Amino acid sequence: MQKILLYCWLLLSTTCNLVSEEQDKYLLLRDADSKNFGALFEYMDANAPSEDAFVALMRIVAPHIKGKDWETVVTLLNSYSNKFPDKKEEIEKIIGILQAPEENLIEDNLGDIINTTSSEFSPILRADMSQIYYTSNPLSRADNQEDIYVANYSETEGWYRASKLSGAVKTRRSEAAQSLSVDGRTMYVYGNYADSYGRGDLYEFYWQDSLWGGRKHLESPINTKYYEGDANISTNGDALFFVSERPGSVGETHFVPGNKDTVQNYFHGSFFGNTDIYVALKTDSGWSKPINLGSSINTPFAERKPQLHADGKTLYFSSEGHAGLGRLDVYVSKRLNEDSWTEWSEPINLGKEINGSGRDWGIYVIPKGDDAYFSSSDKIHNHGLSDIYKIKLPKFARPLPVVAIDGKVIDQDGNPLQADIVWEDLSMDKEISKIKSNSSDGKFFFILPAGKKYGYHARKDGYYPISKNIDLSKTNNYKNITDTLTMVNIDDLVNGTSLINNIFFEYDKAVLMPESFPELNRLIQMLKELPDVKVEIIGHTDNIGTDEYNLTLSEERAKSVIEYLRNNGLNEMEFIAKGYGKKMPIVDNETDEGRAQNRRVEFRIIKNK
Repeated sequence: MQKILLYCWLLLSTTCNLVSEEQDKYLLLRDADSKNFGALFEYMDANAPSEDAFVALMRIVAPHIKGKDWETVVTLLNSYSNKFPDKKEEIEKIIGILQAPEENLIEDNLGDIINTTSSEFSPILRADMSQIYYTSNPLSRADNQEDIYVANYSETEGWYRASKLSGAVKTRRSEAAQSLSVDGRTMYVYGNYADSYGRGDLYEFYWQDSLWGGRKHLESPINTKYYEGDANISTNGDALFFVSERPGSVGETHFVPGNKDTVQNYFHGSFFGNTDIYVALKTDSGWSKPINLGSSINTPFAERKPQLHADGKTLYFSSEGHAGLGRLDVYVSKRLNEDSWTEWSEPINLGKEINGSGRDWGIYVIPKGDDAYFSSSDKIHNHGLSDIYKIKLPKFARPLPVVAIDGKVIDQDGNPLQADIVWEDLSMDKEISKIKSNSSDGKFFFILPAGKKYGYHARKDGYYPISKNIDLSKTNNYKNITDTLTMVNIDDLVNGTSLINNIFFEYDKAVLMPESFPELNRLIQMLKELPDVKVEIIGHTDNIGTDEYNLTLSEERAKSVIEYLRNNGLNEMEFIAKGYGKKMPIVDNETDEGRAQNRRVEFRIIKNK
């Protein structure tokens, strides 16, 4: 209360002249201090209940938010709420954020290896957590332009010294890191390159020969003559989120042309204008027409920095239009319908332990879902104008569980192979993504949302498309799985035995389940290219049941596979069905996992004489 009385005294001691028009232009860009406190009150009184007058109130309470003096903030908001009858619900939400119980989250400044006395922001990490990319605007640069930096990470050593990206990415203008594909081979960048349409466009760069190159301009309908930025690519690569000030936004179109230093250009107390979040979908002919995420997410003011988590449902973003504590706060929302991009839950503010009075934005939530990286301009432990922090996510804001697949593709001799890794939703017989393994070491990395059964296979000309399946339908925690796909040269398949991995039967029956069809269809395509052969289909079971029963079941299952192959294009090929029951286990039958591996179907290609 003493602080409030002091402010009242300051207000009374301030000259009662109305704020000049020139002062108006600058006033809402700054938080309250001893020089402008009275002017902010004066502006609020003169312009209430306008939106800008409410911005002035939030600038007045900003120093108390920064000082975590929640009681004073609540008192001030309640004291002036009668000036803003249309803001009653928003004020109640802000007070709710301030009075919510804390989880004792501690923000961890990444330190002077990453942060400087200038601005660092827009952190993005490789999905395997081995690197961080971010954008910095060093004070030492006379042209005041932004550059992209990268730092490596190890669990034992932590962050290594950052270095500035060079080569095709770097220009004398501003560039900003936006997003990385899940395999780390494609980076989305905001920049003003020679082929830019307008006030900054989005580009793809590709990792080639240890450098970022192969710049690709994302043409219309992604980029326009307006501002486009803040790109985020979905884990499966089929959805590109970004921010635009183009016409069609929620509320009135408002963009900020020209130089930031021209104060007449500010809007709603910032230079961001009215930017909305859009999503474009990948099609056979390129990116679709962008879809505005709608009024649940977008407001008549700025929305920035979307991130769709690897779970495919949880969206993080920053906004200055939803009820919040600062110039930009971070929010979380859930996708309500997997067939719609405009149906979202009401965004929830991530709370006062993450959000402050300044700009809190550019959040990146790691695949595990417990930690987040973001940039902030007003934390106590700041090196400069804006720093990058790591913090535990509040429990209510965490995404659904996912599983990371850390794999490798090799040939039968152990040599690494570059191959296409194709992922399928087995329940829908639908391809969901395709990535490439690394040509030098055969490694690949991917993330799958829990709750479904998936198949994945390696595909390369001249090799049998070896496949695996993974059942995540009952997974409720983050997992990291290591796997190896061994591909066999088709020439070496003759007279050898190979496993048909993703084959599923109804329980205790010889009836094929639909999840088996993608795998069998790939086998059909390969066999069509092999003339003058006959094929032996071999069934096996686990050790549960009698010898006679398992022998019969294994042979009947082999016959079911042959029937499918004949009915789908191989009716002229000669097949032999064999069943070995439980006689030939490949692993111990003592566990569920072992028995599952022993219940299998194999094939052998026999060259006709």
